[in-house]
Amino acid sequence: MHSFIAWLYHHHGFNTQGKLYGLGISSNSNCYICDQEEETSQHLFFKCQYSRKVIQLIRTWTGVQISADNTQNWRQHIRFTRLKVGTLNSIVNAIIYHVWLQWNGSRHEHKLISPSRCVAMIQYDIITRIQQQARGTMSMKDRLWLEKLM
Repeated sequence: MHSFIAWLYHHHGFNTQGKLYGLGISSNSNCYICDQEEETSQHLFFKCQYSRKVIQLIRTWTGVQISADNTQNWRQHIRFTRLKVGTLNSIVNAIIYHVWLQWNGSRHEHKLISPSRCVAMIQYDIITRIQQQARGTMSMKDRLWLEKLM
């Protein structure tokens, strides 16, 4: 599910308030979560005060600067191993997915969990993924970084 929601984000497939307002379907273009700015995919997942707090907590957890502007740059980062790039991509997909879940809950049920609770759910997803996939040979540097995440 993370990958599908991330695919929608990257291909502009979300019917955000801003998009619906532009089509004349909605009377308001503000973000459902913060109600401060026009809701675009970029705003929702990386600029909204809620998603910014989630990303700030993820940065602290991973020790990696995550933002909308640098997710593409990881793939070419010489110091990052394939395992680290894959894990970081999974983290960004999980951020997008879990913020989307909160957007859905806010929009349809008027419920929103705290950013720290959202991050705990992201961490659980990523740790579970690491435990399933990180068996086998890896560098000591990768192993130490993954152990820090867990």
